[in-house]
Amino acid sequence: ELAVAPARPSFYPDGLGYVGWLSQVVFAQRFFETFGSFAPSWTITYELFYYIFFGVLAAFSVRHGVRPAWVGMGLCILFGGIMQWLYVNGGKNPFTLHVGLIFGLGTIWFMGALVAIHGPRLVKRRWVRVLGACWPIVFAGAIGLNADGRCPMQLIYLVTGAAFTLMLVRFHAVDEVRAATPRVVPHWFQATAKVVGLASYPTYLFHGPILLLIATVISHWRLVSDWRVTWSILVVSGISSGLLLGWLAERPIMAWRAGFLKRLKQASESRAVAARRPSGLLEISG
Repeated sequence: ELAVAPARPSFYPDGLGYVGWLSQVVFAQRFFETFGSFAPSWTITYELFYYIFFGVLAAFSVRHGVRPAWVGMGLCILFGGIMQWLYVNGGKNPFTLHVGLIFGLGTIWFMGALVAIHGPRLVKRRWVRVLGACWPIVFAGAIGLNADGRCPMQLIYLVTGAAFTLMLVRFHAVDEVRAATPRVVPHWFQATAKVVGLASYPTYLFHGPILLLIATVISHWRLVSDWRVTWSILVVSGISSGLLLGWLAERPIMAWRAGFLKRLKQASESRAVAARRPSGLLEISG
């Protein structure tokens, strides 16, 4: 990061200090800075918060019979709206900015949660399926609003979130159709989907610093002058690094995770059987 500091984009201003780096290590970056030295990790801070937040709401719902996804959406709208009002009306400070963004973007996360929970039931309605099929139009609208340059970023985020929510609804609708009319998927298609899926998350996490490093090398030694060649080099290097990291890092990690969860489940079942066994023996002896 220090080596590529001169080439950092202007919207990655933070992260070269100890506070930014240490807050990333403990997944608390977003509470202190906008971006850190490793820019994609600010979204991981958000995701971790939403999973914990949703887990607390789910534990609460077990006792009180409420739906955690709807409660989470309502709280995100409430707190995000309050912070937005404070920020616009003279309360511009790091607290209102960071808390407002956490809960404001949380509405988009809970859109996905609502679709994941209620999507299979919702897509049985025809108007929901028609609405889900319109997601490319909504996404194009978000791109147009962003290109216009006059629209508030909050609205662009919201429209983009709505587009991806409708896309998820569309996926559920397509799954319903495929379940009703099963067909054989070619082996090459399954293999390609697996490779792309394996590369997607490492590409998302690491393409930023990798592209900055390669771009800095190209710029420093003036290796390429045509932007189209530079763009092609960066695309190939970004995706290929994601493939390599997915195969060498994510695949074995996910395999270890599956084995670990299986062992936990087996241990839990064994303890449950052992806990039932003494009572059964006492009943027989009685």
